[in-house]
Amino acid sequence: MRDVVLLAGLLLFFMAWAGRSDAKIRLLPPSAFPELPANLVDELKHRGCQIPQLEKHKRSNAIQGEFLKSGQAGWAVLCTTKKDTSLLVFQNGSAQQGVAIETRPNGFSEWSIESIDAPFLIQWQAVFDKTSVPVDHQGIQSYIRFGDWNSSGLYGHSDEGTALYCDRGQWIKLGTLIGN
Repeated sequence: MRDVVLLAGLLLFFMAWAGRSDAKIRLLPPSAFPELPANLVDELKHRGCQIPQLEKHKRSNAIQGEFLKSGQAGWAVLCTTKKDTSLLVFQNGSAQQGVAIETRPNGFSEWSIESIDAPFLIQWQAVFDKTSVPVDHQGIQSYIRFGDWNSSGLYGHSDEGTALYCDRGQWIKLGTLIGN
């Protein structure tokens, strides 16, 4: 029964995210995020990053959490450059230990990330993945809307929601939910 409730909640959240208005994506400089450590702001500027924003009045896509292992804080940031957008994860807030775990070309997708806690990941895994990867720290929820734009809006789109988790230094997908 708990799996059914979780699945229903995930589907409602995903549909609400996917159903938002298709506003133009805004790009903010890393300096617009005072919560980011100064060394990461400098590294993101050096990489030519801007951080994509899907909502008009809320900053997003720069998140802090224990993404690599329990008890070790880090940052995850979407970095849009002239050619692509990457999901970067920085271990311990160290600019030297930043790694791109996913990269997508610009121009046809909206991308959003959020942190998710271990209990939610365990439930997600039970419903969508059925693996036995031991989960003991946070992961990253990645939502992407793919499509092509025309003068009247988005057409030919699909949506993808994925739970990303770092297991002993390797990033894995704990199931993907795809919708149209």
